[in-house]
Amino acid sequence: MTETPERPSPQDGVFIYVFGRRAQLARYREAGLGAVTVDLASNWEELEDEAVEVVEAQGGALTMTGYYRCDANLAERAIWES
Repeated sequence: MTETPERPSPQDGVFIYVFGRRAQLARYREAGLGAVTVDLASNWEELEDEAVEVVEAQGGALTMTGYYRCDANLAERAIWES
């Protein structure tokens, strides 16, 4: 049985969130009162093919909803609205 990837913490920075057969670059953003929300990179679709490669290198797939580590090179190219 395949293990579900461990959810990243807010301190982990950028991560890849796989959901609905899409690989999205994301990060946590503080929402006040100790709450956090997930913020998607505005250019995640542009970087998606590379994100899929990173997910697959970790043993994941687009059919495996979960959180995956994002390599530094890919994370540096993410663009954030805020």
